[in-house]
Amino acid sequence: MLFTLMSAASFTTFSSVIVITLLSLFLVTFLLFKKRKPLPPVAIWTDIGHDCDDLIALIVALFQHKVRNIRIIFICTVSGANKKRADLVIWLCSLFNITDIPIIASERELAMTTKGVLLRKVIPLWEYDLSLGGGNEKYVKTNKKLSQYLLEHGMKISDFNVYTGNSSVDMQRTLLNCEIGVSCLIIGPGAEPAAFDVAKHNIRRVIWQGNANDTGAHGSFNMNCDKDAYEALQTVFKRLNVEQHYVGRLAAFKTMLSATDFYRIKKSFSNGVSSDILRKILMLGIKEFRDGNRSLFYDINQCSDEFVKQLPSEDCRWWEAMLNDGKGSSPMYDLCALVYLLNLVGVVPVMYQTHTDTQGVTHVASKKDDVLDSDTYHHFIVSSLCESFAAI
Repeated sequence: MLFTLMSAASFTTFSSVIVITLLSLFLVTFLLFKKRKPLPPVAIWTDIGHDCDDLIALIVALFQHKVRNIRIIFICTVSGANKKRADLVIWLCSLFNITDIPIIASERELAMTTKGVLLRKVIPLWEYDLSLGGGNEKYVKTNKKLSQYLLEHGMKISDFNVYTGNSSVDMQRTLLNCEIGVSCLIIGPGAEPAAFDVAKHNIRRVIWQGNANDTGAHGSFNMNCDKDAYEALQTVFKRLNVEQHYVGRLAAFKTMLSATDFYRIKKSFSNGVSSDILRKILMLGIKEFRDGNRSLFYDINQCSDEFVKQLPSEDCRWWEAMLNDGKGSSPMYDLCALVYLLNLVGVVPVMYQTHTDTQGVTHVASKKDDVLDSDTYHHFIVSSLCESFAAI
């Protein structure tokens, strides 16, 4: 009898352990499944290489990818000299030790039908030394190769998935076909309409950096310099019935950095490496505008000091004077478009109000400043740069 009771008690205890173990496994599995919800897929088309816009936007985007807020399915370089632009993307990815994003250099170098040059007539950033660290007084041109930059942090070109030539369109289409609900960020001219020959469920939305008027006609640089491709893309997007969003320039004025902002960002870094990269990107980007049309540059960025206005652009003092005079850095239009995308996919709070035209297209900051709270928005921009550059 005693043996029977002991056996029953043991069995009851054993059963309890099994039940508790199974419940624990179920709970852990449930929590893991709940945590691992699919990340929003994002594809980016960029003409990185001429101004600070694309570089800053991609640094923030890569940080968001690294911390698993979004999943960048590829970055495609467009607008001409696309292999050199892809080298800059590889360099940025190497700063974050990111090797899981396909990098595609578009085969098309010219406007789709007119065969006009899409490449802006300025000295591209890849001709300057973008090494980590360095002096503060001058910027110099260099013949340094990408492989040398990568060696600075223990990487090589073969670590990255890079696609060029006539496989570029097929690769974009293949990667889009593998996804559901991609958010497409177009921050440069030259995207290939054939790359979007996919099913309706593959693409959720398209975010354009730039204005288009309320009839859907082309307006800003990214649409206007490649009109035929833009119109062909409109045909494709309407067939797919995807959302289209246009982020204009007005909200981007809230992204300009003052000397105080720049000092705050520098203080957030554990060393001078990231602040040097930020300084180089910001100055080199706006430097090209200053070199290209100095008269127009100083019409926009008023300066009473003739000595500063005449300084060669390789001398940092003109840029420091612009920050200290309260003018701030140049607006970061592409970063503004990226933040709007992060808003749409739920990574950041809603910061914009929008209006929809008669064609069902959404516009942001095309006719008015659509930032809901300017101070909060600017604080978010500065905080995003602090986080992103500190991760380098």
